Amino acid sequence: MKVEHRNGNTLIINKYIPFKGFVAINLFGLVFIREENYKYFTDYSLNHERIHTQQLLECGIIFYYPLYLLE
Repeated sequence: MKVEHRNGNTLIINKYIPFKGFVAINLFGLVFIREENYKYFTDYSLNHERIHTQQLLECGIIFYYPLYLLE
């Protein structure tokens, strides 16, 4: 596992999270990236995950994750 800080975000590069087929997932403001997909994680991807962090802060954890799962 490797931890990296980029543009104020904490990136956790690992073998298990997220599930295969996904490049990254944002959980509680931490961005998890699969090792084999790290090369595909661009500044565009980081911005996408930062938007999710902002949504989380605006909605709160209790409302954000149920809405996210329904979408």
